[in-house]
Amino acid sequence: MTHPQIMLMAPAPQAPKPAVVLVVEDDDMVRLMTVDFLESCGYLVLEAENAARAMAWFGRQAIDLMFTDVQMPGAMDGIALAEWVRANHPAVPVLVTSGVASELARYAAGLMVAKPYDLDAVHARIQAALGQR
Repeated sequence: MTHPQIMLMAPAPQAPKPAVVLVVEDDDMVRLMTVDFLESCGYLVLEAENAARAMAWFGRQAIDLMFTDVQMPGAMDGIALAEWVRANHPAVPVLVTSGVASELARYAAGLMVAKPYDLDAVHARIQAALGQR
């Protein structure tokens, strides 16, 4: 009686999980363009049009980086949202953008990019903040 040979194979290495980036932008066109670009760079991208919706994502999904505009409708602007993230999720880097230089000056505590921004520059800033994942 012959026994079939059983070959054990090592499990295939898993591809690293894509970093999760939350884009917070009230301008639909800018948000969609940014989301599309970041997805093409390999990120898993979540989106929100205001701070309240962005904060809700933090209760549902692990987020690796948040990219937020300063001026948004609602009770909280992007700088207040960045401060909330820093207080409640200190491991999550925040990249802030605005077309108004004085708003960026208010956010001296972190990563910034001025509008209109170059998407490749945004990608480079995200890579640097995430440690070249």
